[in-house]
Amino acid sequence: MESLSRGFKGLVAFNHPLAPHTSYGVGGPARIYAEPADLEEMLRSLSFAEKEGLALFVIGKGSNLLVSDRGFPGMVLNLSRCCGKLEKEGKRISVGAGYSLDDLTAFCARESLGGIEMLAGIPGLDLTLTTNGSFLNRKAHALKAAGLQRITVSLDSLDDAVFKAMNEVDFPVTKVLEGMEAAARVGLGPIKVNMVVKRDLNDSSILPMARFF
Repeated sequence: MESLSRGFKGLVAFNHPLAPHTSYGVGGPARIYAEPADLEEMLRSLSFAEKEGLALFVIGKGSNLLVSDRGFPGMVLNLSRCCGKLEKEGKRISVGAGYSLDDLTAFCARESLGGIEMLAGIPGLDLTLTTNGSFLNRKAHALKAAGLQRITVSLDSLDDAVFKAMNEVDFPVTKVLEGMEAAARVGLGPIKVNMVVKRDLNDSSILPMARFF
């Protein structure tokens, strides 16, 4: 475990009790508990679990999660610190794993955004991972093994220049498409494609995207 904990800004613990991390307040210890501080540490944790052949279980807030008193014999990866954030752009809201559902509905109420009021107070939901697909080709199997069921891929154009301009990234569209194929092979589906359209930037990509998918 030393190779994982060295320089880790988040929390890494051995035989860590899971009860404080579930809404039921019960559960034995995880052999290894990791709470990454950022996405880089999340990927580092996934790589460590894969390399060591550890069973992997991913949690957020732990809502509706019942853990045996015997605990979990592998790694429990808590995403609430690295992913539990909310971002708002116009009327579009992006929420990461581990963000409080009550806080989300309260935020939407303050911002006069409707449509999710019925979610308030629900302890567990079927959530999906939204990604730009850059790591999917390498991590699809680990994500599926961790219990993820579905993914949403953000892809705003099939044209490399437009795609890079929209997302400020330095990898080609083919990397995203290869990642989507890898996700489909391991059963992470159905795969949803999320396209943000900006006038005079990628609006000409709408029809090519529709024909391709």
